[in-house]
Amino acid sequence: MYCMLDFRSLEAFAAVISEGGFEKAGTALGLTQSAVSQRVRQLEQFAGAVLVVRENPPRASASGEHLLRLYAQTRSLETEALAGARGAPATGFEQMTIAVNADSLAVWFLEATLPFWLSRPALFDLRVDDQERTLRFLKSGEACACLSARGESVVGCISTRLGAMEYRLCAAPAYAARFFPDGFTAGSAASAPVIHYNRDDGLQRMALRACFGAAAPEPPAYYLPSTERIFDTVKAGIGYCMIPRVQAEGALRVGDLVELSSAARTRVDLFWHRWSLVSASLDELTGLLVRKAGEYLEV
Repeated sequence: MYCMLDFRSLEAFAAVISEGGFEKAGTALGLTQSAVSQRVRQLEQFAGAVLVVRENPPRASASGEHLLRLYAQTRSLETEALAGARGAPATGFEQMTIAVNADSLAVWFLEATLPFWLSRPALFDLRVDDQERTLRFLKSGEACACLSARGESVVGCISTRLGAMEYRLCAAPAYAARFFPDGFTAGSAASAPVIHYNRDDGLQRMALRACFGAAAPEPPAYYLPSTERIFDTVKAGIGYCMIPRVQAEGALRVGDLVELSSAARTRVDLFWHRWSLVSASLDELTGLLVRKAGEYLEV
């Protein structure tokens, strides 16, 4: 005999994760903390697995992530079905949470998807992180789609390779003359400040290994979590960094930037992951991205 999940228990579980605690989930749902705990325990008993890792704040277990995606997908289908039944979304807009890597957001994603946002009653809620980490938003059910450098499959989702972002190791001419008067060498790179997006940003280390192998240094570093401001900071002569080719080519052409080493050129594959459920909005957005990606990304 088939038994369905209790949606109220699923909602309570999702609220515990999104609100960051059982008491906060109760406040959001208009329930007592005890009632929320009971619903989550019932769901765990039904699933036969621990769904909530009781930390502060609580987080979903690997088993729980599957049910978080189910909850988010169910709510999305519910919204789209009501929109179809009423002829328009109840709020006038559909909310779409999408995880995007910072470089794509700065360089091409919004421009490529602009026709979608102009033509549909949809609102984007963008979650920004390094391209190696955006997939976590999809796995947790927080996002319905994401751009990621990782092509691994996620249960209940579809992955499509869009192309690759090419990066160049760049600096301002004055900076290069000051720190690399005899060229880009391991010795000079060891004392020249580099700029990282954050401490998870491995592009600069990858470039140094490509140039110097085992002798690659660990230079002093700035940390600046803004792709646009990194570009401006490199042009100002404060540090050097890997910059998307699409973003750097104009400045390279007019001499505002110089490429330190062609050996550092790197391509990072980008994959579009989305829920596999039938959704007119996701289908249209995916089709647009696949068509437009070739204008911004390498094959």
